[in-house]
Amino acid sequence: NGDFQFGFVNGEIHGEFITDERGDLFDFTWEGCDENDPLSGSGWFRMKGEGVIEGRIRFHDMGDDSDFLARRFK
Repeated sequence: NGDFQFGFVNGEIHGEFITDERGDLFDFTWEGCDENDPLSGSGWFRMKGEGVIEGRIRFHDMGDDSDFLARRFK
């Protein structure tokens, strides 16, 4: 469980750790909003290095998706 901010989109995630053809990763669904418009989606991420993850986020209503890299905020 956790929270995220992706551009103007923010939300809460819920998921589980799995292993598949991409390796060990965290597979999740999310609910949130984009400038107060409700959104939901799904995605996954895996560790890429110390404090860095890479993954993909999908938006159910808009049909968009995007790869991302994220670094832990201190």
